Amino acid sequence: MRHYQVTASILTFFILKGIILISTTIFVVQTATHVEPLDIIYRDVFNASSAWNAYGVGVVLPDRPTFHGGSDKYIWNYLARLNNAVANDSFWNTNDGLVTQEFRPLTTSINLTSLEAPVDVFVPKITCEEADLMVNFTESEYKSELGHPRYSWRSKTCSAGGNEPSSLCPDHKGPSYTDQINATVCGSRPVAYTLHRVNCSSGIISPDERFSGDWKVFLEGHDIRYAFTAAQYSVDPDVALTNASLAIKAIDSTSIICKIGYGIVSANATHDILSGNAMIEKENLGEGSQLRNLTSTSLIEMILTDLHHVADFLVADKNVPFRADKDLRDSIYWKYDEALFQLMAVKMGQNYKPGVFLKPGVLENTSIAVIEDLMNEFARESLLVESRLTGTADGLVGEARLQTRTVAVWLMVAGFCVLAIICLLLLFFISTSPWIPAFGGSIAGHAAILVNSPHLLALLNDTGHLTEKELVERLEGTQFMAAKSTDESFLIDVAGSIATKESTTEQHSPDIKPWTPIAGRFIFVILTLASPVIAIGVLELLQQLSNKRQGLLDMHTSDSTFLSYVVRIATTGAVFAIATMFNSFDFTTTTFAPYSSLRAGSGKADRTALFHLLSVSPFLTIFKSLRVGHFGTAASNLASLLGSLLTIAVSGLWILTTPTVVQTQSSAVVTNWRTSWLQNAPDDGGAAVALNLVRYGGANTSLGIWQDLVLPNVHYHTSNSDPVYRSSNSSYSVGALRPFLNCSVLPSTNLASRIRDKVLTGPGESTVVYETDISTYILAPYDCGSVKANGKANISFGLTVGELESYNTTTWVGQYFDLNTTAGASNADCPSVGVLFGQAGGNDTSTWNLTALLSRFFGLDLVHFVEDKGTWYSNPDEFDSFFNHIIYGPNGVEREDIAGSSNENALVCLIERDYAEYMRIVIDLNFRASMNTSRDDLITADTSDKKPSSANTTISGTTFEYITRLSIHSTSKLIIQILLAIMAVLSLISYVLVTINGTLPRNPSSIASTMAFLAGSQLCDRDSGVMPQGAEYLTNHQLREVFDGWVFSLRWWQKEAVPMEDSARDSVVSRPEDNGVLGASIAEVERAFERFGIDVGRASASISELKDTNVETLIIRKGVPERT
Repeated sequence: MRHYQVTASILTFFILKGIILISTTIFVVQTATHVEPLDIIYRDVFNASSAWNAYGVGVVLPDRPTFHGGSDKYIWNYLARLNNAVANDSFWNTNDGLVTQEFRPLTTSINLTSLEAPVDVFVPKITCEEADLMVNFTESEYKSELGHPRYSWRSKTCSAGGNEPSSLCPDHKGPSYTDQINATVCGSRPVAYTLHRVNCSSGIISPDERFSGDWKVFLEGHDIRYAFTAAQYSVDPDVALTNASLAIKAIDSTSIICKIGYGIVSANATHDILSGNAMIEKENLGEGSQLRNLTSTSLIEMILTDLHHVADFLVADKNVPFRADKDLRDSIYWKYDEALFQLMAVKMGQNYKPGVFLKPGVLENTSIAVIEDLMNEFARESLLVESRLTGTADGLVGEARLQTRTVAVWLMVAGFCVLAIICLLLLFFISTSPWIPAFGGSIAGHAAILVNSPHLLALLNDTGHLTEKELVERLEGTQFMAAKSTDESFLIDVAGSIATKESTTEQHSPDIKPWTPIAGRFIFVILTLASPVIAIGVLELLQQLSNKRQGLLDMHTSDSTFLSYVVRIATTGAVFAIATMFNSFDFTTTTFAPYSSLRAGSGKADRTALFHLLSVSPFLTIFKSLRVGHFGTAASNLASLLGSLLTIAVSGLWILTTPTVVQTQSSAVVTNWRTSWLQNAPDDGGAAVALNLVRYGGANTSLGIWQDLVLPNVHYHTSNSDPVYRSSNSSYSVGALRPFLNCSVLPSTNLASRIRDKVLTGPGESTVVYETDISTYILAPYDCGSVKANGKANISFGLTVGELESYNTTTWVGQYFDLNTTAGASNADCPSVGVLFGQAGGNDTSTWNLTALLSRFFGLDLVHFVEDKGTWYSNPDEFDSFFNHIIYGPNGVEREDIAGSSNENALVCLIERDYAEYMRIVIDLNFRASMNTSRDDLITADTSDKKPSSANTTISGTTFEYITRLSIHSTSKLIIQILLAIMAVLSLISYVLVTINGTLPRNPSSIASTMAFLAGSQLCDRDSGVMPQGAEYLTNHQLREVFDGWVFSLRWWQKEAVPMEDSARDSVVSRPEDNGVLGASIAEVERAFERFGIDVGRASASISELKDTNVETLIIRKGVPERT
């Protein structure tokens, strides 16, 4: 049929629906950002005045530190940072560890996202070049002894040294107070790592040449650089017995000479307020300038001074050569290279191996990295001073604004463009004809054209009762065309086999079935009416679930997730489906409304022949229907109009909740404990170093330690890539370990002493000194020791205090003893730790102010408990490293406050506190099971008593997630429910008031179908005078005047075999049994024929005139035509 216009119109309908569907996702509330100037305050500035306050210049010699004093805290901080034991600054965390000024906004705002402002950046500047090392050995008067080697270097830009002493024997374990070394104890292939200050201005000088003059002026006035050197020697022990010079040779070496400096550079820092990250583009950092009161040489000399201070305590890796050929009592002997290479070994981590720095690239890269890091730590600790300077920054401010989704916008734009193209095609490429009111679609309009078309009228005569299929067969092969007659009347002409069809006489079938559209069938009507009821119930259920769960769906990232799109579009699609069903029902109701009135009989023209809603605005259809009394149609129109509002209401149905705490069940894997470490532990596994970093280096306590408990490692089953678990808390019951030391005080009667004298001889004199043996004992259960007496184990412990000046000299004692009993290995209650603290002197123990403690715990030798540096400066007292920390540590106490019987409880508390802190770190580092741990050595880390079968155990717990959820908006839900309820009620009213079933035998929408109902009626009979000439040009208002007083009906009609007289045409009656449907004329009837269709009569006719007439009529009851 090629109705392209109709196809295009249908296509535009679906495109428009698609656009509306997409429009529900076009808007979203997102954070929009814009830049605006904001006032800031700088928290600090670079200034060296505080650094100079901490350092002083002593007796400056070439082989002595340039400064004294200072603070080594930043070195311990750096060691902690290398061990990932320092938390990043939560407010200002720069990239690549850069040290910069910090700034903050003067006023806080939750909308502030980031700030960008200029800051001063501390930039280390280190340039190095490889150098050739030359080694000379000083002569000794003894052939078996060798003086220190003397180094000199040559590089592309520097020649220096010649008299620079270095180390030879790091394997030499005893101190030597002379410049000579017994080469036989050096080992076969010793390695020495050293750092030297060199003067590249002087060149290589004689070994005997010594500097004279002001060394400070020398440092600043010459090209001072620093040589990093790794050298390996071979020693022939047999030859060394007779001639050390021939026995020792340098077999491998690597050296680099570095120029070390710094600069203060101005650069823009972008500070993210939420994360605290401050980003600076390192590529744009220029040379900068130095601080007015701090030169590069002074800076590096301060760092070397501090490295010298920590050298005796910073032993992180025992495989790093330790230079023992020095006077350990000389506190100003250069030792900074030992600390430096310890840090370099820690920097390399597992990649460090003995001799690795003999590789030039490794030595250079690691040296530069560690020196740069130390300079940054020094600048962070000593060069940044507090400030209150103000400034201006570009602030990126984020605000929640209604924004459009780009994809949705472009899809809608594409849809509108397609609509525009289709409309333009319809406008310019479709031929148009003059419009007349008869084209409006009313039944009267069809009749006005049919009355002018005699051939079409003859063709459609007696076809009102035909079905769609029969009507098509009747009209098959016939061509139709619109034309105008000579009198300008509009008509439809017919071409084809008309004659045959006109002469055909139809025999009406008694079993004619009525036609009902799909939208008007009972099942579809039930579905249409039930869909809003179901939707109301579903919405209420979702609302209850949303209230109960504080939302329905987890939104892991933002509102623009795929899940959000699916939910919103699916909801809108469901609403569209409901609205479409109501639209279809409304169209059916509107189409059948005039026929329903015709079927009722005696309908006025406004309600029947003139009623149509074609080309009427959707907002006016309701008023037009109400005006003519079509209440069912008005109800249907209103339901359809309300259906269009559903799309608006559903766009606000889904909202995001505020972050909500949601409790869910979860599982995790815990690592069990092992007990085998106690049986073969060579040391404490690095616990002492870790504790030292916590106490002195500012390191954080391990995450596995909480208060006085050591927690097992917990691994979540949930993938960390799921962002919802980045803001969640989980609760699990685990088996934690709590170390404790149960100390009891021994009676003073258990103490014993023995004093011995000793003669010390020296050059020309001798001295008598005294040694005191201090001991105590206890009788323990029989299985606790190897010394048995009277069914008990005799356990004793003590110490010797030597070189006392007199017999009664009193000295302070503080010692921890590992009793080496079978504690933990037997069922006996065995002590494991002994303690002596207080003052002792003379043989009379009753006068001592000494406390002896016995503690029960698994014992551990504390020789690896790193000593506090205060030991070197303080006392001749017999305090071991444990009590050294208690007395001289950061939380130290006065020794008098914990000595004596009156302070026994305070002493016990301190010992238990410090020992428990240390043992928590020991447990944290060494008691966690691994995949290689045997089952017999496992202890469960959950709360059950079952023996674990593997290193890991799965446990259950509760997770509290802080998440955002997609939920039902209660107001929008209520509006939708009200609209759906009203639509259902209105459609039910419409279905009751408008009769659809059994009204028509076919679809009345086509021109032929409508005209078939009119063919043979008086309305289309020009002689009847009902339809005036030129009625097709009359408006509805004019036709209403024409049809004033006429009524219309739809039914089976009788028609005369002979023409009616003119006087009879004015009088038509209805039969009582036809329920008021218009009857035929009462003129003489010789033979009656039947016609189903629409006819017209006067409303004033009487029905008594056909009282005695016996005619056969077809009526429709219960939707089925039947004869009566």
